[in-house]
Amino acid sequence: MYAVVAYVLNMNGLVPDDAVMDAKTLPVVKLPNRDGFDPDPRPDVR
Repeated sequence: MYAVVAYVLNMNGLVPDDAVMDAKTLPVVKLPNRDGFDPDPRPDVR
């Protein structure tokens, strides 16, 4: 799974060719739309 994610991120120019994706490195990748989401106003959704 991590190899596929690394490949997709690399194809989109988000990580370098030699990036290693694992449980520690994947969460620190900054995605371009990280600040573009609106909170869900429904009271039953966290």
